Amino acid sequence: PLLEGLQNISIGGYGEVHYNNLEAEDSDNDLDEFDIHRFVLFLGYQFTDTLRFYSEVEIEHGGVESDGDPLNGELEIEQAFIEWDFAENTSVLGGVFLLPVGIINETHEPETFYGVERNTVEAEIIPATWWAVGSKLTHRFDKGFTLEGAVHSGLEIPVFDDAGAPTGQARVRSGRQKASNADGSHVAYTVAASYTGVQGLEVGVAAQLQDDATQVSGDGLDDGVLLEGHVAYNGYIGNMGVGLRALYAQWDFDGDCDGGTSATCIEIEDTDYDKQQGWYIEPSIKPTDSIGFFFRYEDVEGGRSRAEFDQWTLGLNYWLHEIVVHKADYQDREHDNAPNEDRDFKGYNLGLGWSF
Repeated sequence: PLLEGLQNISIGGYGEVHYNNLEAEDSDNDLDEFDIHRFVLFLGYQFTDTLRFYSEVEIEHGGVESDGDPLNGELEIEQAFIEWDFAENTSVLGGVFLLPVGIINETHEPETFYGVERNTVEAEIIPATWWAVGSKLTHRFDKGFTLEGAVHSGLEIPVFDDAGAPTGQARVRSGRQKASNADGSHVAYTVAASYTGVQGLEVGVAAQLQDDATQVSGDGLDDGVLLEGHVAYNGYIGNMGVGLRALYAQWDFDGDCDGGTSATCIEIEDTDYDKQQGWYIEPSIKPTDSIGFFFRYEDVEGGRSRAEFDQWTLGLNYWLHEIVVHKADYQDREHDNAPNEDRDFKGYNLGLGWSF
């Protein structure tokens, strides 16, 4: 009986170790550091052929405390859900899960993407990695079509500083509630569709409605709509592998101050951040099964002035194994506005990643 029980347990994980050496226009913004960026463990249990549990625990940046001294990391539950296949090709899950938006939000093991760091468009605009509490319904049609719909906890984007003054900024990434005592005053809804009927090809679109992206009515930022589309392809020309990834994502926010003054509230439409968008394109070639080269160009118009920039990255991946990879790349970022030009940087990154 013990061995039979163990057969239902699945264990896995992944990790990434990085070295970043980036030289900014202002040396105060230089980055020269080593970091165990992520250490992740998966644990699952198969109750029956149609009922399963899945979980993911992540430690970021080495942890949160050592001998009483705080570290820069976080300990997080990114997934913890029960999934039930209640009909043929149709399932429902409930709990903590990754939202079906973009390319890397649901699939981001280090060997599955190019570059030491994840692309900034999906990190800043979508914002990956993004998980929520709720429920999701999935139906897989014939010929590679999949349709998903979810109701889940919403964002809680901060629009005031620590002193209670309105900032006029609205960074989406800072609004992730991470399933930690998440405010449920206003929920969100996501629908996504994808096509994988051609080998090596994925085409996907997603839309999301935030009922109130701050969880507080009348604070200058209320409802928000996210639209996203992407294509990812991996194939061959002769014996050489070729790949392409491209993605576009856009937020459109509305909001009222409900009678407040400019000293106590700033309406999102009166700022540059009511529309936030970004896109990137990433071609790649893989001359052998072990080595691949890529180039990525990104344009980001995020929710704060320092998140408005163009960036290009050039680099390579070297796979020691299908799921063990060395990475190296060179990056160049230029901001759109003069106050942040001291944050412009150039430099290189090195990484080691694995999964199992």
